[in-house]
Amino acid sequence: MQTIKVNILVVISMVLMLLVFAHDAQSQTYLSESFTGTTAPDWTLVNAAGDGPFLTASDSTDPDGDGWLRLTSQTTNQNSLAYYNQPITTNAGLIIEFDFVLWTPDRNNIADGIAVVLFDAAADPVAAGIIVVRGA
Repeated sequence: MQTIKVNILVVISMVLMLLVFAHDAQSQTYLSESFTGTTAPDWTLVNAAGDGPFLTASDSTDPDGDGWLRLTSQTTNQNSLAYYNQPITTNAGLIIEFDFVLWTPDRNNIADGIAVVLFDAAADPVAAGIIVVRGA
């Protein structure tokens, strides 16, 4: 009788653990945007100074499906940003992976940078001062 009670308790505990882990696995958010097309739904592109950002497939610089998100052009005093404008649940942690390219035809004139910023989705990142925009 004692063995049956212990086995039932173990089974109930395992089922409860599986339900908790299954809930966490189902609540994960996966965000993927290649920026290769003519649009990027749920992304906001902000031109702070200069002539960027834009999707190169949207103006036929590159064919649809082979485009890029170009943040700035090859001129001085460029400053722009792109941010995802939907909330992301982070209760299960956060992993950020992205690919980017810094490209220039003039290898003697390279000055560029990139930053990843997390901010409260309820705030406008520019108006709240979370992201400061000014010429470089």
